[in-house]
Amino acid sequence: MFLILPRIVSEAGQEYSRIPPRLYLGIFLTADVTALCLQAVGGALASAAGNLQGANRGGNIMLAGIVIQLAAVMLFDLLSLEFAVRFSLNRPVRKVDHDNDSRRGGWKSLPRGMLLMMLGLAIASVFILIRSVYRTIELTDGWTGTIISTEKWFNWFDGGAIVATMATFNVFHPSYLIKGFGSKILDFNRKLSTKPPDGAPMRRLSSDRIVIEGGGYEKYNPSPNKSPFIFEVNPSILREKPVIPLDMTIDLAPRADASNQTGDGNPFNYVPTLWICALFIALFGLTTIVHVFQAVRRRVWYMLPTVALCGFIEIIGWSGRLWGHFNTTNSGPFMMQICTTIMAPSFITAAMFLILPRIVSEIGREYSRMPPRLYLGIFLTADVTALCLQAIGGALASVATTLEGANRGGNIMLAGIVIQLAAVALFDLLSIEFAVRFTLNRPVRNLQNGMKSRFGSWKSLPMGVPLMMLGLAIASLFILIRSVYRTIELTDGWNGAIISTEKWFNWFDGGAIVVAMVTFNVFHPGYLIQGFGNKLLDFNLSLPVDSSEKSLQENSVV
Repeated sequence: MFLILPRIVSEAGQEYSRIPPRLYLGIFLTADVTALCLQAVGGALASAAGNLQGANRGGNIMLAGIVIQLAAVMLFDLLSLEFAVRFSLNRPVRKVDHDNDSRRGGWKSLPRGMLLMMLGLAIASVFILIRSVYRTIELTDGWTGTIISTEKWFNWFDGGAIVATMATFNVFHPSYLIKGFGSKILDFNRKLSTKPPDGAPMRRLSSDRIVIEGGGYEKYNPSPNKSPFIFEVNPSILREKPVIPLDMTIDLAPRADASNQTGDGNPFNYVPTLWICALFIALFGLTTIVHVFQAVRRRVWYMLPTVALCGFIEIIGWSGRLWGHFNTTNSGPFMMQICTTIMAPSFITAAMFLILPRIVSEIGREYSRMPPRLYLGIFLTADVTALCLQAIGGALASVATTLEGANRGGNIMLAGIVIQLAAVALFDLLSIEFAVRFTLNRPVRNLQNGMKSRFGSWKSLPMGVPLMMLGLAIASLFILIRSVYRTIELTDGWNGAIISTEKWFNWFDGGAIVVAMVTFNVFHPGYLIQGFGNKLLDFNLSLPVDSSEKSLQENSVV
């Protein structure tokens, strides 16, 4: 839902929408992922709870996730309704920048598929809203309440609502109704123009995907329902997981997690050093503040829910370690830091996975082993999967009542780390191959009509592109080091030498992530690849180029 509406908005008239199309993903998918993680963590805590108090704590976390999801769906419905009403009455929120003040004359002038897609979105969002309201009431009523104890209500308002939603998208499918613009996710090839290097041909994809050769920029005249420079990606990258089954058995046996496994009541197996914890809190705080400033200043919004969020979560984790310095026998600080420091790097890897395909598509996708459209589908899916596994495993391990339960949670965390490690390793291999092939001019595939690459070497590129590639290489290297360390640490067990040695954690986890975050402060996409790296999505698929983009086009590369 959150992927489809902004495409309709950008096509029908974004001046009728309260927020620009590019912000829909930034707001709603961030809320969706947050809700997903909270529900996963809460479900894991509740299912592993050894008493009713622990089960209630997990239920409250699940409830927080459901409430966030409910609020996001309600806001989405309100924005959709306002857009539809304003479009019907021709009451735009803002004036348009392009020459034609009205691209459409009303709903009747739109393609029929767009109207049907709006109807499908309305039906699906109503059922999702009903389900979210039911789940909110259910968890608020408690584990032994009337709502959760009545089977028919669950069948109607959860199972039935989700089935109806999925069937709705079977009937109102975007690939049939709005295929020209609704089945695409990313527009990596912005229409940019600079003079090509001496002797190099100009290269551009036209609306019918034919390579045009010439000596300068040719104005793009879009068709109303189809845009070039777009790639098809499966829009179901993120999907809500079912509620984790809950074991309500009340076990009053003493805890056997890390607090008791060490024998001295210290879950860390050492006392975290005060000045080191304070130093990392200060470092993460400083780099996070700078990232927020840079993202807002340069309007690189996707850096906020990725790198900046990573820094914020790391601050929480190291605050837990600082707390552990003063309260060594309390398992709370250990639980706090193990969950947060495990999950935080998943957000910075998401930024890496967003930046590289933009560079690939701009300087030559023929040198890449996989098309740019697959980077998000493969790597972000792996990243979200790793994040969920780490969250669930961390929650299970931190509340386990037996050593077996703690090990089970650790194994789940290890699975998430291994997935992340594999994704980063594959990403690094693809990046290296791309750089080598571009340097040696050895494409994986040929361009259409036998055209040669527009760029002859790295020197012919804007300086920001090779610098951004260098920044990605440095950051991915330290993320890889951190992932290897975490894999070895969890494989060694809760009482192993790795997890019991503070300096290794400081160097290979805290230090590695600090360096990765500072690297993106120095090699920031908003400064280095502003022409194509400063937007998460470009939804303006069929709007004419306005005057506000001329300066960008005069200083960028096709």
